[in-house]
Amino acid sequence: MPIAAVVDVEVNLPELVQAIDIIYAKAMKMAAKVRHVTVAFPLAAATLCISRREAFHQRWLSLLEHCIQRLKDKQFRRVSMDAILRMLWVYLFRYPESNSIVIRRIDSLSRIFFPATKLHAWPKTVPPEAFV
Repeated sequence: MPIAAVVDVEVNLPELVQAIDIIYAKAMKMAAKVRHVTVAFPLAAATLCISRREAFHQRWLSLLEHCIQRLKDKQFRRVSMDAILRMLWVYLFRYPESNSIVIRRIDSLSRIFFPATKLHAWPKTVPPEAFV
């Protein structure tokens, strides 16, 4: 997501903060309906990625949980994985927390995607290009 990598001070404008909050709220309402998931997850992830640090840290785990739940549905795997990876990039490079918290969260995510009891990574139907 090119815009999330370059935005810095511009997202602190009050009008833009309010617009991002409104768009995120609408996207999360859309995500509750199955027919809108393919549009709602990328929209919610994009708004979180350009939001302020406080808003991102407050909301990203709930969206992450929604995305992980949708990984079980084959038709939503690609969209969910893309949203997860975008938020993870922002969490690691744009809005990092202390090392112990980051390690704990990455460890819990790695247990979900790389379970110790299985020989393959999960979800196995997502093409490798999604991880690059």
